[in-house]
Amino acid sequence: MALHEVEVPTNAIDVAFNVDASLIAVLHQKGISIFEWKSVASSAPPPELTGRVTFEKGEFFTPTYQQISFAGTSEVLVLRKDETGANINRYGFNDDTGRMELVEPNAKPTSAIFTLSSFTKDGVAYPFVQGRKGDLHSLTFGYHSLAHCSLPMYLPWVEISGGEDEIAFGMSTHGHLYANSRLLVKNCTSFLVTSAHLIFTTTTHLLKFVHITQVNGKLFNSHDKLR
Repeated sequence: MALHEVEVPTNAIDVAFNVDASLIAVLHQKGISIFEWKSVASSAPPPELTGRVTFEKGEFFTPTYQQISFAGTSEVLVLRKDETGANINRYGFNDDTGRMELVEPNAKPTSAIFTLSSFTKDGVAYPFVQGRKGDLHSLTFGYHSLAHCSLPMYLPWVEISGGEDEIAFGMSTHGHLYANSRLLVKNCTSFLVTSAHLIFTTTTHLLKFVHITQVNGKLFNSHDKLR
């Protein structure tokens, strides 16, 4: 049971929300559907379709699309894989045509791309990608490097806390949870990052809250132990 339901032309692959949840981007097998959600109140009308993109078919090779994320307030990025490898496609609204169109990315990572995501800082979404060795690269033009919070290896689930000093949290398929290069726990089953807390579950069915701080180079205040 859901508060609202939206329809897309084909099976959904990934979903992303912008910073204030006013836009919902749905990546599906044939393109992108953008819905505007004017209010999250239960009595408000459902999200309304405001933009769409239909992917072109490759002449010899059919690309696969894996992840979608917002950049800024209304642009969306898509992780696309074809015969040349993994690439990031950027789409934005064209004020002249009123349609969503493919635009050139501001920056390109220097290594192979494995995952795409974004983190929020000061009310703005900052997209980033992860390379084959756990290296993180910002896709925002002019934004500082994320080398200081890269991970020790490729991790399929990654989130970044957008505080004063960003911290990358990542989980392996075996349940090892890392903060940058530091191993936190070995029995993690899921995790979530807010601006102030790391929240995660364990194989012993515990839900843990950890306050994120930077004290003398440590990731967590000594008074906020895992408990």
